[in-house]
Amino acid sequence: MADRGKLIETGWLSFRTMAIEKNAPQIQLDEMRVAFFSGAQHLLGALCSVLDSDSKDMTPKDEQRLNLIAKELLNFTAEQVKKSNNPMDVN
Repeated sequence: MADRGKLIETGWLSFRTMAIEKNAPQIQLDEMRVAFFSGAQHLLGALCSVLDSDSKDMTPKDEQRLNLIAKELLNFTAEQVKKSNNPMDVN
């Protein structure tokens, strides 16, 4: 889907299936989609602003920043799994 420009939309559809009641009202779906895409937009903007633009290659600082973002998201996922008592392995 990334090559077709639908990576975020695919993520939204997956999230919708896993996290939102099937009979949720349209206003809830609309607002949650806005929140989902807003989070994706924030992450993209943050990634573009924290990567060292002086180098064509990833710098050690870039790798550290990406690793911290990955860790933050893994921690969030683990919190959500714990709250839902879902036995899904997140590591």
